[in-house]
Amino acid sequence: MSKFNFLRDNGNSSVTNQDKIISVNDALGNDAIKMQQGTTRILYDTLPLDTRTVFEFFKNSQQRPFPLSNTGSFGNKLEVGETLCVLNYYLSHIIYANGIVTDFETIEAFPNLIAGQLSLEVGNNVIMKPIPASSSISGFNRDAQFNDLGFQRGHVNFNFRTRLIIPPMLEYIFKYEIPNAVAASGEYLRLTVEGVGSIINVRHTL
Repeated sequence: MSKFNFLRDNGNSSVTNQDKIISVNDALGNDAIKMQQGTTRILYDTLPLDTRTVFEFFKNSQQRPFPLSNTGSFGNKLEVGETLCVLNYYLSHIIYANGIVTDFETIEAFPNLIAGQLSLEVGNNVIMKPIPASSSISGFNRDAQFNDLGFQRGHVNFNFRTRLIIPPMLEYIFKYEIPNAVAASGEYLRLTVEGVGSIINVRHTL
């Protein structure tokens, strides 16, 4: 069996992020990915707190310019030669109006938001079933850090236990479901995902 068996894809595995990226893309016929430029990648998308209870992050994100999203004209697809191994995420509450961000904070103070759950679809396939956002806040986050007195340091990033791969040219949507709508004018919810990946290399790896 290949060393890329997902059961061996954990924090103690000898499989690297780059190994998983190359393996998944090779299986899809994207064997040129291994020749691209490696990079750190952080993607974010921001949606208004309105009457919705399901936030489809990155869907149609090409319609949301900076500072609401950084995906550019490709929206919820990575370009040719690009791929992403998603390693962690965090959610933010933002107050934004007339092109100005006036507040930016974690969602720990918003119980209805932290009670939500996040899933991921790539190419219309669910590759991560819903996980609770409560696992990302410091009180329940196994990766939260503590100082010498035992006080938490407010760690709100959630580190995924497996490497989630988004290949090029396939639509991806992170769905975040909350129990009830919390309509509030000028208030937004942002999802930020971080990882390593590739971008197109036209000459050589830097």
